[in-house]
Amino acid sequence: LFCLAWTIFPLFGWNRYVPEGNMTACGTDYITKDWFSRSYILAYSVFVYYLPLFLIIYSYYFII
Repeated sequence: LFCLAWTIFPLFGWNRYVPEGNMTACGTDYITKDWFSRSYILAYSVFVYYLPLFLIIYSYYFII
């Protein structure tokens, strides 16, 4: 459910999907400079990358 939410947000208007460099794949629009689009990239990076990373590091620290 977690990944489903982050996948659907651009379909409902929070950021958008755009073709990547050689037009064979689509990704989120990280080029647009407006705050609304940037807020998705910021929230996505915090909750999908950094929060799990720090949780893994924290947990691993207390295992050892």
